[in-house]
Amino acid sequence: MQNWKARRQRAVQTAAGVPDFSDRGEARNYVSSRLDTNRMIFELYGPSDDLNTDERAAQWNRHLRRTIIPNNAEIVSALAKNVTLLDSDEQRIAQIFAIHRDELEARHLLGDWTAGSQRFPTEMNHILQERD
Repeated sequence: MQNWKARRQRAVQTAAGVPDFSDRGEARNYVSSRLDTNRMIFELYGPSDDLNTDERAAQWNRHLRRTIIPNNAEIVSALAKNVTLLDSDEQRIAQIFAIHRDELEARHLLGDWTAGSQRFPTEMNHILQERD
């Protein structure tokens, strides 16, 4: 119950500061800056078959909790608030990303290691890009 309450409070706080973008370019800059940070952390410290050490795992968990999880919450909130800027494929991608965010939080904050969690949808790397 305490975990649910903390997650709900974070969601309310995040939603209160969610920007309303005037165009896709503004939204893309906001989302991509957070995705770029998350990607950098994942590349440096994320799970890797080649580099499995306790130190790397500790760094990954610290960065995941302090940066990736809050960034993901901001991205999900921003996309939800600015859904009119997304085409139907991007709306589907945003929904998959929201599921990924929920399952990542459940795994790392609540200890829910249920198999089959949604992985990061790579299509997020192209969301809100300019259309041809």
